[in-house]
Amino acid sequence: MTHSVLAIVTAALCLLTTFPSQSSPQRIEATYNFVWKGMLVSTAETVAEMDEASYSLDVEMRMRGLAKLFVGGGKTIFSAHGLVGEDGSIQPRWYQSSGKWKGNPYKESLTYDAQGNLTGFVKDWPEKWREENRRKPVPSALQNGHDPASLLVALIRHPLPISTLARGAASSSFQVFDGDTVINWRVGCKDTPVIVKKSRHSDATGEAYECTLKSQLIAGERILTPKQKAKEEKKQRKAARKRKSKRKSKKQYDGPVKVWMQKVASGAYWLPVRALVPSKKGTVRVYLKELALNEMPAASSVSNTASR
Repeated sequence: MTHSVLAIVTAALCLLTTFPSQSSPQRIEATYNFVWKGMLVSTAETVAEMDEASYSLDVEMRMRGLAKLFVGGGKTIFSAHGLVGEDGSIQPRWYQSSGKWKGNPYKESLTYDAQGNLTGFVKDWPEKWREENRRKPVPSALQNGHDPASLLVALIRHPLPISTLARGAASSSFQVFDGDTVINWRVGCKDTPVIVKKSRHSDATGEAYECTLKSQLIAGERILTPKQKAKEEKKQRKAARKRKSKRKSKKQYDGPVKVWMQKVASGAYWLPVRALVPSKKGTVRVYLKELALNEMPAASSVSNTASR
């Protein structure tokens, strides 16, 4: 697992957390296991609190086993808070993340005004990382959209019209701006559920809907030096040969991110129970390990988190 693989996995994680669709304040605690080549490489513990007017999300992702050695860091933390408009629109207020890159700590944060415009952006990364990951500036007109963690809130509060999507008559897309890049996520789900069976990684079973998540970089392209460009082209050619070989043997999945969503708690929630995340190092499989749903008293709802 390299840092680039971790980025793919954690990006997927932001789309693999559940929120309630009912009005009473809720606290949702879910644990997901990330498995690569049969090995547990990461565990994500998520805590979400949400009511009609606001939301908060905390995610702690820990690398396990040999993955810790390759990534150079054992823990990544994400936190987000925002409000919900009267029309159901998501209004991010702040987003924070921290962890380690090759053993060196990093931290970044985003803050927004009442109109959803970015008002503060802090990106405290090691100097070597900044040298290796220079990007083109994002035009001011595109500096808007959901923060990475708040994306799922919008998705779950506006459930996908599954039967319509399956016929290709409609689709859902969300723009995410993380301070450096603008990415458009496109979501589609099949209208016929499949049966998820119990596995050694998860006890979750029952009907689930298969959804695909596709991303497109809109702005913030990476600026490569001639040396980096040659190295990247060499990697791409090598990866293409491997994918072609593995496709023939049916051992490698290289399609879009896939998520299996399941209705739980009498249909009040859409809960991801399985996922496939392709990466340059092979497919990462995500499994729901533990889940706890608790209704909160109105007095302790997440609107109080605005004082953080």
